[in-house]
Amino acid sequence: MSTTNEQIVVEFFSAFDRLDLEGALSYLTEDCVHDDKPVGIHRGKEEIRRFFAPQMKELKSFRAELKETLSVGNMVMNERVDWIELQGGKKAALPVMGAFEIQAGKIAVWRDYYDMGRGSARANQGWTLSIGEQTNRYGTDSITVRIRLNTENRQLVPPENLWCQGGRYRLSSRPVTRP
Repeated sequence: MSTTNEQIVVEFFSAFDRLDLEGALSYLTEDCVHDDKPVGIHRGKEEIRRFFAPQMKELKSFRAELKETLSVGNMVMNERVDWIELQGGKKAALPVMGAFEIQAGKIAVWRDYYDMGRGSARANQGWTLSIGEQTNRYGTDSITVRIRLNTENRQLVPPENLWCQGGRYRLSSRPVTRP
């Protein structure tokens, strides 16, 4: 069963599958941050448009195969394979781990994690995601979590000590009971 936030991400990628850049951009907030880990950060819908427009012209086809999706609060994470075919006939399959923060029905932050050098992540090693910051009496630390794939049921497994309250992610020193 998918949540409304998960459906927003699915529809966002459906627009990309149609090579409809403007349709995809319609799912983003005006000040959306696209953090493409190997490439860089793009701030705002216009900068994201300028980044993707030349790439879209080179594509013959694109398909985001969404393998698994996990959502907690306003955070949606997915494991996917981006199937890319260029106008000249070259093809690629790029395994990606994506993290999306949804605000008021739109994607406000979009992070993609992938390895251009190796081309794939090993499922048993999982992915390391930076999902925010936590402030304590010593200062502010980044919250970095390790997500792994359960190979038996193909489900993404977040760490047991990750929790969300009021749209903010926190790490606890002990496991958290989830509904």
